[in-house]
Amino acid sequence: MRIQLALTLLKKINANDRKGACDEMKRWVYVKDEKRHIKVQSRGLMTRREIESVICYGDLTHLS
Repeated sequence: MRIQLALTLLKKINANDRKGACDEMKRWVYVKDEKRHIKVQSRGLMTRREIESVICYGDLTHLS
C-alpha cells in the first residue's frame, strides 16, 4: 500500500497535477498498531497532513 501511495503521488507530481498531489498527501495518515497488527489512522499524522495540505495549496491564511 505504501509503495502504491508513493507511486500515485509521484505520478501526480510528474503530471504537474498540484491539486491532485496535495490531495494525495492527505492519504498518508496510517500507522501500524503493534498490538492488533493492523493499520490505523493516526490523529497526529492527520493533523500534520492537514497543515501540510494548507501549505501545499499555498493558502497560508489558515495558519495565522
